[in-house]
Amino acid sequence: RWKNYEQELKNAAENKYIDKFFVAQYKDQLIATIQLFRTSFEAYGLDSLDIDQPIIRFLAVHPNGRGLGVAKKLLETAITYARADGKKAIYLHTTDIMEQAILLYKRYGFVRHPEKDFFKNENTISCYKLDIQ
Repeated sequence: RWKNYEQELKNAAENKYIDKFFVAQYKDQLIATIQLFRTSFEAYGLDSLDIDQPIIRFLAVHPNGRGLGVAKKLLETAITYARADGKKAIYLHTTDIMEQAILLYKRYGFVRHPEKDFFKNENTISCYKLDIQ
């Protein structure tokens, strides 16, 4: 599963709508990434979501980087950036398969917002929102 996701990450890195792209490195190896987009249209090409606050995409940690607290640090970095930019909230979308990530998001105070869910390849892509101001 990681190999497929890794290819998606490489393709996503070339998205011209990325507002910020943060990475983590450990012992000269890139081990994690997180992307921020300004709107749902820029993040997904979907006008229907109508989200005009930052959206986190592709918070990903390579298996070699797990357990180092890297996901927390990148999430904090994204939240701090959005808050400093005067944003009121930050959103993300994920699937139920990302159990550990969902637990992390909930610990940070992200709340489920099903009205902003969407579907991709017959899967529900669940929305979470964190008020930051």
